[in-house]
Amino acid sequence: MHSFPRKKRLLNKHDYEKVFSSGKKIATFQLTAFVKKNSHELPRLGVVVSKRQIPRAVDRNKIKRMLRECFRKHDSMPNVDIVVLAYKGLEKLSNPILREKVIELWKKIEEWYEKYCKSS
Repeated sequence: MHSFPRKKRLLNKHDYEKVFSSGKKIATFQLTAFVKKNSHELPRLGVVVSKRQIPRAVDRNKIKRMLRECFRKHDSMPNVDIVVLAYKGLEKLSNPILREKVIELWKKIEEWYEKYCKSS
């Protein structure tokens, strides 16, 4: 089983605020990611699934687990800080379709990184 160590997580409010304030917004279906190049040797992930968007805790937890699992298994992620926001309707998707949507988001992030950050 893969782990999700502390060094791969956004841990505090300051980390989230930096990504929200100066990060690039990348959107797919009902997922939006704010992405900012980091100076760490690893990519880091933060997840925001609000009760207003997804009322049931079981659904919020399923979405967060899927995001973390796909992040752990996606080995080619560049060194960026990512905050993912989930929106209404995402809880209605089956696990395979949700996984596809998350992987699609990761690919968009990689494309953005290749285009705008790789050379700098």
